[in-house]
Amino acid sequence: CPRRLASQTVSNIVSILKGVYFDLGRNDPWDPCLNVGNPVCSSEVLRYQRGIKKEQAQGHVLSRQAKPIFLSKLSIIVSHIDTLLSQQISLRERYLFLRDRAFFLMQFFAGDRAGDLGLMLAQEVRQIPSGSGLIVTHTAGKTLQGGKSNTFSLPSCPGSILCPVKALKSYVAGTKEMSINLGCGYLFRPVNESGLVLEQALSYGAIYERLKHYLLALNIFEGETPHSLRAGCAITLAAKGGSSIADDIM
Repeated sequence: CPRRLASQTVSNIVSILKGVYFDLGRNDPWDPCLNVGNPVCSSEVLRYQRGIKKEQAQGHVLSRQAKPIFLSKLSIIVSHIDTLLSQQISLRERYLFLRDRAFFLMQFFAGDRAGDLGLMLAQEVRQIPSGSGLIVTHTAGKTLQGGKSNTFSLPSCPGSILCPVKALKSYVAGTKEMSINLGCGYLFRPVNESGLVLEQALSYGAIYERLKHYLLALNIFEGETPHSLRAGCAITLAAKGGSSIADDIM
C-alpha cells in the first residue's frame, strides 16, 4: 500500500510503543490467553512487520529518507541544552540534559545508529593517551554480530560547544556528582519519573522522544528522527570530499 509508512518507520514506532508498555510495567513476553505482558511483543505484530517489509520490497516502495540534521541545527539544540543546564533544575533534569547532549554529539560525529549507540558499554570507551580524544570499540549493534566489532575515534574540538569529547566527559563527571556509577554497564541509561537512573540500555524510542522534545521547544521540528543525525554526518562528510562515504559510515 503506497499510503502506508515505510517499513523501517513502522518498526521504529513499534519500538516506541513497546517502550511505553514497558514503562507501564507490561514486560514481554505477551500471553494472549491471560492478557498479560507486552502486547507489542505478540506474534501478530511481528508477522505484520515482516509482511509489510516483504510487501514494500516486492512492490519497489522507496522508503522516505530521514531529514538530515546538520551542524547549524545541532548547534541550536546544544546551545539550548547549555542554557537549560545553567538554570535551577532538578537532578533528574540535569542528568537528562547532560546525557542527551553527549548522546546527540557522539552520534553525529560517529555517524552511528541511535539504537546501537544506546547499547554501548562504558568500558568500550577509552581516552587516547595524549588526551586528544577518545577511542571507542563498539561490540553490539545491528551489523555487529558473531564477534564483530567496530573501532573508531572521536577527536577533541577545544573551544567548540559541539565537542563530543567535552560533552561526554561532562556527562560522566555529572553522574559521579550524582553518585551514579558508570564504571561499567551501559554508557547511556534511561531514567524513570522519580529520578532513578536505571541500569538498562537507552532505547531508540526514548532518545527519539528527547530529540523531538527539544526541536518542538525550539519550534524547529521538521519531522526529524535520531537517524537524522546519522544522515547529517554522512552528507557533511560527502560535502567535505570523503572518498567512500558508505564505507566511512559503516
